[in-house]
Amino acid sequence: MLPDNPFGEIDGARAPVSELIDDFIPFDVSPSSGDLGVRILAGRKGSGKTIVLRRLLVSVSENNSIYIDQLQQDTPSTEDIIRYARLHDGGNPDEAWKLLWNRAFLRSVVSHLTWATIGSAPLCAEARGVFEQYDGKFISKVKAPCSVYSQLAALIHAFPTKRIVEHLQDPRWQEIEHHLARLLQHSRPMYFFVDSADENFSHAPRFWLECQKGLFLQLLSFLRGVSFGGRLHIFAALRDLVLASMQHSEHSTRYVADARVASLVWGYNSIRDFLNRKLAALPKQYLIAPNDADPLVRWLGRRTITNVRRRVEEDLYDYLIRHTRLIPRDIVSLGNQLCSVVAIARKARAPVVGEAAIRECVSAAAKRFGNEQLLICTNEIACDAMPKEAALKSSQFYLDNQAYLDFVEQAIRTVIKSIGVDRFKAARLQTAIDESVDIVGVDVMNVLWKNGLLGFRDRGVDGVRETFFDSTGALADELPRDKREYVFHPCVIDAVGIRGSGKRPPHINHH
Repeated sequence: MLPDNPFGEIDGARAPVSELIDDFIPFDVSPSSGDLGVRILAGRKGSGKTIVLRRLLVSVSENNSIYIDQLQQDTPSTEDIIRYARLHDGGNPDEAWKLLWNRAFLRSVVSHLTWATIGSAPLCAEARGVFEQYDGKFISKVKAPCSVYSQLAALIHAFPTKRIVEHLQDPRWQEIEHHLARLLQHSRPMYFFVDSADENFSHAPRFWLECQKGLFLQLLSFLRGVSFGGRLHIFAALRDLVLASMQHSEHSTRYVADARVASLVWGYNSIRDFLNRKLAALPKQYLIAPNDADPLVRWLGRRTITNVRRRVEEDLYDYLIRHTRLIPRDIVSLGNQLCSVVAIARKARAPVVGEAAIRECVSAAAKRFGNEQLLICTNEIACDAMPKEAALKSSQFYLDNQAYLDFVEQAIRTVIKSIGVDRFKAARLQTAIDESVDIVGVDVMNVLWKNGLLGFRDRGVDGVRETFFDSTGALADELPRDKREYVFHPCVIDAVGIRGSGKRPPHINHH
């Protein structure tokens, strides 16, 4: 019986431990399994943040002298995040979220110190007596260890009005922090692992960005502070947009240079290496020519493919990779699909996998990738259009009203289809911007740029190149307007149904 996913598990949260240890593939700047100096991992959805975080957790799990919590992924609802964001409108969102995260961490750590056990013994026998004087608005009354996410939500629910600001500034929080610091000195060092929960982020990118920026700032505050004396160790995975936003702040140099912050960056070369390593690990039943030295020929029986639309013979590596978003998740997804095609070809005793079958498989995968990114764009636009009063009372119309979301998504597709081709001049860009503002009141083209679906073409020392936004790079999150020609990502062609025109450069650049 053939395995279901020969390229591996798409979701890093479900990947078996053996895959984390034996089949882990490092990339450009990934921390090694034992690099516990790195505390904050920033990367795009599908870049491998959860895999690296879980690997870090596994690397310390055999140390019996420390306390290790399980991976935390139980994020608050998007509506909770929007409600708190709207409560502090007009103030400094970074500081507001940082303060909330601080209080949530205090509550979470106290709950573990109070109710966690090592064998049959309590982690800290003194903790219950110390913290019983505080009511449920300060210390959770749940008699079990609680995640920081659950405590973040609990604080938001406890104060549905702006009174939460007064509560978070109550001097009793300093008392709690003092008691906690003292007790930690007599307890085991504590390790917490906080995942970013990418799926929720995509539901309301702007509001989740503010939330995760606050988490970023609070984690750095813990690292630089002396309150807990190196006894509290928190590792977190955040979206790449968080670090990009920090890089545009007045303290950007300090954030970028901090060795405890790592960007999980994938480029063309590292993704190609990732693909080759996956190919090297494939069982023989997924290789059409198992004795060939070339990895692609060994897998699919060919090294090039005819691009019918563009009337060119294209390197197969370039063809496969440029239809992805340069993230491992897309390579794994596409690879699993193509392995099914290989299995069919082997059963038919074909010497190579047919070009039509490869094109069909790549087109279906690219359509899936493009549709996912378009949905993220839809959610972003819907949240940006949400009035403040809607978030305070109920944001359901904007978040769950499928008719409204369908309208926004259709508007995006209409604007793209009005252009009709994947390459177009600057004058057509401005027309599309005007059209999108008329329909939904938002510059759709800039949203497409921030989500990697729209780029520009220019000429470099190595010829024509296509550049797409990458939040770990140097470009601002505003689409440059001074370029002569713009281009949609190849996955937009399959997702929306526009026409590809002319030969594409072999590599897609992200800056």
